[in-house]
Amino acid sequence: MRHHTLSLCLSLAILLPGPARAMLPPCEYDRMLRQAVMVLQIGQTEVDGPNPYGNCTLTGTVLRSFRGPIEVGTRVQTTVPCVNVTELIGPTMWTPPDVLRAAPVVELHIGAGSGPAAFGAGVFLLQASTEAIHWQPDRSCR
Repeated sequence: MRHHTLSLCLSLAILLPGPARAMLPPCEYDRMLRQAVMVLQIGQTEVDGPNPYGNCTLTGTVLRSFRGPIEVGTRVQTTVPCVNVTELIGPTMWTPPDVLRAAPVVELHIGAGSGPAAFGAGVFLLQASTEAIHWQPDRSCR
């Protein structure tokens, strides 16, 4: 029996394309984004990192403040998951540093813990600021 189990595992490993990544169900990310305590669009960004834990420090000037007490023109800073240094499977959504640096505007949905909501899913890269929040809830999630 042990031989068959090993053969099955090896067969599955050969069929899987690249490293496996687990994610939460889409409606879980949606729920966490709906609960964001702040929603901001920032520009004139600077990206430092990643640090040894795979996080980048994102600093920028608030262009739009849709939710929360932060005023337009305020310089803000947050930590964004940007590199999976451990290759562990988990719910975190990583935004690579070069992609963060290239974005003219970043929409941030900040959770109660003061970082991007929904394990990093609260980071949206935009070409320009918008009049309304770019991210919209999924209507199929209740």
